[in-house]
Amino acid sequence: WRAVAAAVHARGGRIVLQLAHAGHASAAASPLALAPNDIAALVDAFADAAARAMDAGFDGVEILAGGGDLVDRFLQDGTNRRIDAYGGSFAHRARLLLEIVDAAAAVAGRERVGVRLSPFGHAEGMHDARPLQLFLHVVGALERAGVGYLHLVEAHASLAESTDEPCRNGLNNARLFRASFRGPLVSAGGYDPAGAGSAVADGIADAIAFGRLFIANPDLVERIARHRPLQPFDRATFHQGGARGYTDYSPYRG
Repeated sequence: WRAVAAAVHARGGRIVLQLAHAGHASAAASPLALAPNDIAALVDAFADAAARAMDAGFDGVEILAGGGDLVDRFLQDGTNRRIDAYGGSFAHRARLLLEIVDAAAAVAGRERVGVRLSPFGHAEGMHDARPLQLFLHVVGALERAGVGYLHLVEAHASLAESTDEPCRNGLNNARLFRASFRGPLVSAGGYDPAGAGSAVADGIADAIAFGRLFIANPDLVERIARHRPLQPFDRATFHQGGARGYTDYSPYRG
């Protein structure tokens, strides 16, 4: 990872490492509840990962608290059925995330810790009885915690996942939570270049994150800047392993 970080810096870029726990794939908030000592060990593991990321030369870390992973499963009452200090109220369900943020900030610096949330998302069957109120609380808590940035996955990303059609409107999460978070806000989910430009120009978000388009277009930034055509991606090859469909897309030649 030192070589990767150094290569990014040599090209004038910045690189942040996302830290995640798979949750239901290994240990979940319910039905098999983590014991208090397990939670403490989990928080320590995030802190250790943050320290290793900084030692490797990353410019920061991003805590994944969305997409149905473990932290998301603590946040939402569709999966969190705990009755202790990590379940029930919004504050209790957000406790794990805030403890992880504090632990990572202690080793990386608070301004170098970001958080990714997916309000209203349904990945891995996620749901909450009061999602707007929940995530208003969570975003407000992250604002008070002084995290370096907030990364929101748009709810319409689930449409893009199923249709591969670009989403040009309905920037609901960025619009809903912009007023609750004064720091840098990143929006992600089904954007094309035109929609991304409009979102930033309108002040809805400070930056737009691309995923699938970056896989298919390793020179995506230059293609957008020069109004060059984008290569389509092949979803079937995203998670199969190997180079095909992952590192074998070519830069623009024309």
